Amino acid sequence: MTMPPLNLGDHLSVQRLGYSHHGLYVGDGQVIHYQGPFANDGQTGQIVLSVLDDFHGEQSLQVVSHPSCPFSPEECVARAFSRLGEQDYHLLFNNCEHFVLWCIEDRHSSPQVNYATTALAATGSQLLKSSQGSQAITSGLMGASVSLASAPATSGTILSVTAVSAPAWAPLAVGVAVAYGTHRLFKWLTDD
Repeated sequence: MTMPPLNLGDHLSVQRLGYSHHGLYVGDGQVIHYQGPFANDGQTGQIVLSVLDDFHGEQSLQVVSHPSCPFSPEECVARAFSRLGEQDYHLLFNNCEHFVLWCIEDRHSSPQVNYATTALAATGSQLLKSSQGSQAITSGLMGASVSLASAPATSGTILSVTAVSAPAWAPLAVGVAVAYGTHRLFKWLTDD
């Protein structure tokens, strides 16, 4: 594998299964990054200093461009070192990409999380608009009403539930619900 030329303060990215992992190159073959929840070295969920080979493993390394940066490379590295050891990882709100963008651009953001949330909201919207989505919602509502009322549903009940239209904010609510569900699942899996 060929290694791109690296400069102090470079934003590094490596593709993992289903996501990309981000770190900041601090020189001397070292990277500071937020270790995710699946690390097996006892440093899960914290900002760590790693050797470059451990950061990217066998995966191809990419340098992410930042055309406008308010800080010098030295300042970006100093910002990264100022948070070394922090243990406040959160998949949706404080992950490796949030950390690196804060170091370089002074913004707390994760385009990868934003994209995933938008995709989930769009999927929820499509689900609500599709006839299968209406049937799934109707079935879910019918299942809930049957279990709550402990009475069999009638055809009149099915017609009245099917006639209900989703409000305009429903796709956003579905996206938020999916994101929250993902967050709770993550917390359960990581036992936080």
